[in-house]
Amino acid sequence: NGEKLSNYFSTKMEKLLTEGYNIEPFINFFRKILENPSENSRKSLFEFLDKNNSPITPDGYFIAFKRVRKDFMDIYTGTFDNSPGKECAVDRANVDSDINNTCSYGLHVAASSYLNNYASASGNKTIVVKVNPADVVAVPPDYNQQKMRVCKYLVLNEIKYENLTKDIK
Repeated sequence: NGEKLSNYFSTKMEKLLTEGYNIEPFINFFRKILENPSENSRKSLFEFLDKNNSPITPDGYFIAFKRVRKDFMDIYTGTFDNSPGKECAVDRANVDSDINNTCSYGLHVAASSYLNNYASASGNKTIVVKVNPADVVAVPPDYNQQKMRVCKYLVLNEIKYENLTKDIK
């Protein structure tokens, strides 16, 4: 449709095709990212995925992480239940789309590498979330693009932070 592919996406697709892998997850991802109304969000999501090696699911979503309280409620407001299987959502209009605002309103998710910088207090839990590329609103450039604001995500499960690398492979 005339939209230029990011280097990340085209390089990844070419590599997967050359190595004989199934590219359907990336096709699904690309279809979903085209549903994102923000060109800036589409561009910065590709950069986030490239820098953070975030996994793409077979249905075209991507995997991110979040820290929550020991009762699975969000750390900041204590109003969002992040128990496994729950979907957290807010109206997209209620998420700050300005990438220059480091910390602002909206639902937050991050790359695994960001977890050392946020809410590592004893008792907090780390959860794995699944995000539709169409629901990404802002990827601030601070912290090397390791976090973002979204309007919706699905909580998959809790993961022990010390086992993170082992558990997601």
